Amino acid sequence: MKHTWIKKALWGLLLLVPFLLAVWALCETTGSDSYNYQGYITAIRKADGGTVITTVSGDQTAEFTIKGYTREKFNGDLTQLEEGAFIRLSTTRNSSTNVKKFSAYSGFSMEGKIVFMEGLSSPFILTIDKSLNYYMLYSLISSQDIQYPLQNGSQVKVYYQYPLNASTKTIVVDVIEPTSDLLDEITEKEIAYIGRQGYTVASK
Repeated sequence: MKHTWIKKALWGLLLLVPFLLAVWALCETTGSDSYNYQGYITAIRKADGGTVITTVSGDQTAEFTIKGYTREKFNGDLTQLEEGAFIRLSTTRNSSTNVKKFSAYSGFSMEGKIVFMEGLSSPFILTIDKSLNYYMLYSLISSQDIQYPLQNGSQVKVYYQYPLNASTKTIVVDVIEPTSDLLDEITEKEIAYIGRQGYTVASK
């Protein structure tokens, strides 16, 4: 009788194992593409508890810790976390900073000065293509409803998700980050270049 009970228990356990594995797999995969935060990495440092990343999203900065148990996913050519990378992440249930999982992508950014044009409400960024040593001008559209305190000559760094090509005239940006409190006045040479692109610098 005792052996019969043990056999039944073993058979029951064997039948239960595939069910438990299926439940575990479902829990691991359910919502695997769902994250509760996204932003761009601006700094990385090692700490006792793991790797701490500083991120910027919109006009807010935050810090998160990559732990030994963090599930990592890299996309495209990205193979490790680096400054400028775009990251989506979720934190653990018991912590708002410890990262449960993340998915990271190559991010893009550029620095320049803000220029407003007559008759247009959206700001432009005037930058220099370092490879060509030539001015480039792009209209900026914010992906978030944030009113950045910008004016002509504001020095900024913008972050965006997709690479530019020769035909790009407008950039959808996730972040417009000031790099200085000082204004970089628009020069006569820059005004002449902007005029050749068909725009007139606004007086404000």
